[in-house]
Amino acid sequence: MGLPRLLSRWYWRVDSYLGGDAPPGAGQRFSAAHPVRLGLIVSAASAGLFGVVSLVRIAATGSPAPSPSLVIVWLAGGAAVGLLFTAVGHLERRRQQHYGHYPPGDGGAP
Repeated sequence: MGLPRLLSRWYWRVDSYLGGDAPPGAGQRFSAAHPVRLGLIVSAASAGLFGVVSLVRIAATGSPAPSPSLVIVWLAGGAAVGLLFTAVGHLERRRQQHYGHYPPGDGGAP
């Protein structure tokens, strides 16, 4: 038995002990069934939040209008957060498949 297999078995054992084998809630089912949609929603929300915070800072300091590079930073930050949440959705799908709460190999909703 190799080290990766040993670590994997320990991970699933600890996850089960901490309640990971419990039936998933509505949010967990949505993130597993639609990881890309989850990433897009979170990406748009975080990019909007970055933009609002920056605009408030600009208004408070009396600075000129935002530069194009600042808008690129808003969009890149939103995209990075969206990719992170898409990955989390895919990992949630894998966890649910491991415990039998999500159909294996099925791309649709559970």
